[in-house]
Amino acid sequence: MSERLKEYQKDPKTERSLEEINNILEPIEKGLVSTFTEPKKSVIFILGAPRSATTLLYQLVAETGYFGYISNFLARFWKAPYFGALQEKAFEVRTSHPMSFQSNYGRTSGWNEPHHFSYFWQRWFQFDENHKMPKDLIKKTDLKYFKQEIAALESVFTLPMAFRSLYCNLQVTFLKKALNKAKFVICLRNPLYQAQSILLGRKAIFGNTKEWFSLKPPEYFELKKSNDYEQVTGQIFYVLKAIEDSLKNISRSDYVIIQLEKLVENPQQQMNKIIELIDKNEMDMKIRGKIPKIPVGFQNRNKQKISDTEWESLKKYVKKFFGQENERIPFKNFMVCKE
Repeated sequence: MSERLKEYQKDPKTERSLEEINNILEPIEKGLVSTFTEPKKSVIFILGAPRSATTLLYQLVAETGYFGYISNFLARFWKAPYFGALQEKAFEVRTSHPMSFQSNYGRTSGWNEPHHFSYFWQRWFQFDENHKMPKDLIKKTDLKYFKQEIAALESVFTLPMAFRSLYCNLQVTFLKKALNKAKFVICLRNPLYQAQSILLGRKAIFGNTKEWFSLKPPEYFELKKSNDYEQVTGQIFYVLKAIEDSLKNISRSDYVIIQLEKLVENPQQQMNKIIELIDKNEMDMKIRGKIPKIPVGFQNRNKQKISDTEWESLKKYVKKFFGQENERIPFKNFMVCKE
């Protein structure tokens, strides 16, 4: 396995220091959240296969000011998020600076910008060979403490909480069982350009296209036997299939689908779809209209950026997984597969 290139490596000394701080704070956190039970408002989870603009959508959600979210500062307190949120509020870490709407493979810059909070979710999602939590490990999860943590965060922001983590993609059933008011936002993107973006991510982070990048669906080990192009396309397919399968037992009123192509064209319209997920008694009705601070649009980056040979190879596998003759295409009525 290749190491990440220096730009994408974490500093071991900083990581150790943060781990030590979190270990000290964890027992304090347990005492602080013990009086909470469960969230009173909706909890939003932004889902989507890698490179589907989930980070951009999370920045938009954060920018509205209508949702609580995890900032780069707060993410440093993954074992004591309530404590971290209180400190963040006391020191006025979140400023009026607007979101940059820029990111580097999911990483944002600035204390107030949103963070995927992966260390927090790794505490609750115990993985085995892929990123879908086995049923026997789900049973061992401390649901009471999990709900207390989310409820405590909600109390600081007094707003519906919103989270974005790729790990949540494969835990929809667990999240809905744990949090009755869980709502889901599924991000879709033309799979040809999405697969290209994953390939480019592999090159940027590892210096080659052979190393696996990001989320591992249950079919991970089978995909690893394939070539790079089938891997990245299959990764998208199976992640979306897992999400779609999980939604079958969830009310259609509890999730919305956002297509990247429509998001960049009209962010305002797509954000309103997310706000409509929230129960009317949880949000001031005056905000259900024009949302302030949201840009009028973004550049559509769906363009060929790899060689013609690589492009044709990708197209071959996109057709295999997402061709119209395949009746198993996840979110078939929403999927855009044209060049």
